[in-house]
Amino acid sequence: MDDLLVGGVNDDEHLRNLEAVFQQFQKYGLRVKLPKCVFMAPSVIYFGLRFSERGIQPTDEKVKAIRDAPTPSKVTELRSFLGMLAALSNFIPKLSTLAHPRIHLTNYWATNHGSGRQIVIKPSVISNTH
Repeated sequence: MDDLLVGGVNDDEHLRNLEAVFQQFQKYGLRVKLPKCVFMAPSVIYFGLRFSERGIQPTDEKVKAIRDAPTPSKVTELRSFLGMLAALSNFIPKLSTLAHPRIHLTNYWATNHGSGRQIVIKPSVISNTH
């Protein structure tokens, strides 16, 4: 086991949850390396998401990476950009509706022209406004 996040709605619940986890560790002979542990942290960043009392949110770095991403000009770049969006799909309202034409474009090109060839995509194809 590599990473384990344990939380609670308040400090008391958090401590009870930690105790239950450590009891299971003890029961099954598992150990932790204390220098790698963080206890009672107000927030934790894990897989590009911030877990805190406010819930789960994307990190500022992930949002900035999407905002600052260059406009894709090739199908492979568009696929990469769509993958970045998919990683944060829970935080982007109507993503499937917005992304559908772009996904259709990448699937169409791969089906009809093979994945080895490149296509130049005009910015108007990517934009939501025409």
